[in-house]
Amino acid sequence: MTELLNGLPFLLFAIFGVTLIDSVGAIASRKLQFNYGYLTPVSIGVYTLLGYLTAGVAGSTVVILYSLLVGFYDATVGLYLSRRCNANLGEMKEYGDNLTHRDTLGLMLVVAPGFALFGYLIH
Repeated sequence: MTELLNGLPFLLFAIFGVTLIDSVGAIASRKLQFNYGYLTPVSIGVYTLLGYLTAGVAGSTVVILYSLLVGFYDATVGLYLSRRCNANLGEMKEYGDNLTHRDTLGLMLVVAPGFALFGYLIH
């Protein structure tokens, strides 16, 4: 239980980071005319940083749990925010419009813990 509480600030930081990317990043991509997909490395950085920072106060189980929670948030709320803010998807717009929560959940529940564990291992 202590590990969960110690890692809580990092979980909140990651959720905040994902929210910024999905909302402000989407708006910026539209206003500044760049492909929203270019922000993918920033998102990957958030997951990696989550694992790295959490490794200092908790074990790998907490890292995986927190990354799954943030991945779930990103795949649901994040997808909603990016769509609501009209992210510029460029040539991938039709593909992005057809993405379902199931598709993004399947991807994020693999990608998020993968990069978080990478962060954990390099700590």
